[in-house]
Amino acid sequence: MNKEIIAHFTDDKLLASLEEYFAFERKTTRVILLHLHEIQKRKLYSDSGYPNMFGMLVTFSRKTE
Repeated sequence: MNKEIIAHFTDDKLLASLEEYFAFERKTTRVILLHLHEIQKRKLYSDSGYPNMFGMLVTFSRKTE
């Protein structure tokens, strides 16, 4: 979604849309945290050649840019 589309939303639509995105973000964050917990528990970062969880996450975050 780009800012030109959002600029044409009614006030009610804009607020409802933001609420929907916050709900989606909360669900997504929960899933990410569950993944991270399991990766930490299994020490998969080490098995994948990373020195620590932070190193793995930095590498993963750069892949999505």
